[in-house]
Amino acid sequence: MTKRSPLPAVVGLLLLALIAGLLASAPTASAADPGSRLPVAAKVKPGQDFPTLPPRCASRKDKIPPEPVVCQLNGFDAAKPTVLLWGDSHSWMFIPALKKAIAGRGVNLVAVMMGSCPPMDNQTTPTSKVPACYRSNALGIDAARRLQASGRPYRIVLVSSWQRYVHALQVRDTTSYVGTMALAMREGTPRLVRTLRSIGSPVDVVGQVATVPVKHRRCAKGNLPFACRLPRKASLPGEGVTRRYVQRTFAPLLGSRAAINVNRTICNARWCQGKIGSIRTWFDDLHLSATRSATMSSYFAGTVEAVAPARRTTSTDPTASPTEEPGGSCFPLLPC
Repeated sequence: MTKRSPLPAVVGLLLLALIAGLLASAPTASAADPGSRLPVAAKVKPGQDFPTLPPRCASRKDKIPPEPVVCQLNGFDAAKPTVLLWGDSHSWMFIPALKKAIAGRGVNLVAVMMGSCPPMDNQTTPTSKVPACYRSNALGIDAARRLQASGRPYRIVLVSSWQRYVHALQVRDTTSYVGTMALAMREGTPRLVRTLRSIGSPVDVVGQVATVPVKHRRCAKGNLPFACRLPRKASLPGEGVTRRYVQRTFAPLLGSRAAINVNRTICNARWCQGKIGSIRTWFDDLHLSATRSATMSSYFAGTVEAVAPARRTTSTDPTASPTEEPGGSCFPLLPC
């Protein structure tokens, strides 16, 4: 009698094990976190989960533009409507959200941003010998004027870590870099509101976003600090004061509209979650992770609809790639 080879049985067991492993590792939906149902192309290390910019704007090492620049995030077509993202590093962290919001809608996405540089009118020009932040804001104003003159639909989204500057003014910080920017913002931001209103620019504003406080309880062993659940009061310090500042300052542009509040995704009345489902909220103590940001695209649906109503969409594919498009013309402020 011929002895049967065990190879087929072994192969069968291996296949069953492989299928079981794939099923176990598949992402599961979380009722508390609708964004966790979205497919993720690749798992990113928490400390590397941040937006990357085109090389001409910033290297992966720099993360945020070190010099003033109007950054074309998906190519530029002068015939299309435009969303201009403008602010400090808190504007940078919303790039994934806006890229997803404009996907398939035929909208240009450009950005003017620098770290610790709130949106202001510093009464200068992009080429003046003044701090880089002032020149960056001058680029934003020039971009707004050019977009208005083009006659094409556009909208500006202003984002900043408002609480940091408001707090610096409260404690009379005049020595740190944030303190000096806060002093400039005291007059410069209301002046920007007047400037944008005179130009006729349509504007949306993102309010204070939850962050990880400097002092917080240690996370469970093996977790990074930004994976912890944090008390809302610690994650959103001075929330009421900051909200009133934003609403009062931008009222001439917003009218009865409120600032965009993304904290509803990550916070309840008592806590802000450092991790919901499989997605970490922050990649460092001040910024949302790119993966979390991408789940917040619905907050910008009104922004996109204002410049590109659904009936005018150029693509019916909601999964169209939001990555940088090849070719296209240059934004008017940039050399080809």
